[in-house]
Amino acid sequence: MSLGSEDQHVQRPLIHIADEVDPSLNDSQKYSSMGSDPDKSSVSERCLCGLMHVKRAAFIIGFIELLFIVYQIVSTLWFFDKNEESYVFAVTLILTSFVLALIAVVLLAIGLYKSTPFLLVPHLLMQCAICVASAFLCGYLIILLIGGTSVEVETIFYEDSPRGELGMTLSSHYPPVELSVIARGLRSVLFALLLITVGFLACQLWFLYVVNQCYNYLHQRSLEKPLINNGSTDTKASKI
Repeated sequence: MSLGSEDQHVQRPLIHIADEVDPSLNDSQKYSSMGSDPDKSSVSERCLCGLMHVKRAAFIIGFIELLFIVYQIVSTLWFFDKNEESYVFAVTLILTSFVLALIAVVLLAIGLYKSTPFLLVPHLLMQCAICVASAFLCGYLIILLIGGTSVEVETIFYEDSPRGELGMTLSSHYPPVELSVIARGLRSVLFALLLITVGFLACQLWFLYVVNQCYNYLHQRSLEKPLINNGSTDTKASKI
């Protein structure tokens, strides 16, 4: 009797081979039970001074970009309809760019909904391209402000009469009248455009940071999810 009780005492710990994970727990509690606390993770999960989760912020960014892209597509089509075939190449290039951006935003929404980090990659590439283009535009505007600009205007005045037509035919024999006008308002316009471009670049850099943090967050969750599933499977097997 003592030998049987001793064997039972030795075999009793073998029933609890793996850590038990309650299937009713949420993801955060499961991560804590597996030894991985998301609050202490190396990936920052919150933005705006900790007021908003990066996943929710990425959803808001995608919604704002979706409204902007749809507005730009509609306005470009309206402009093309008013000008007919005068700017076919430019309109085609603009529409192609916005359609690609729209696809990237849709993939962003699907990736956030399905928690698939790799669907966020096209949006990250799009934002990198926008940031580079905005930086080049800022540099170009700075060069214009420092180096100065000039505007050339050619104006011909003639009288709508036989005498005026005769003067038009003789005007080619005389040198043109040159008039230099300093447009002081042009410098102010360039400075305003520079401020707008810098603000746009700052917003895009923040958008890029948030979406990148969201990608890292989803990627880390996708790596840790199999560990939770394995822990749950081991728990069920140990109970059997």
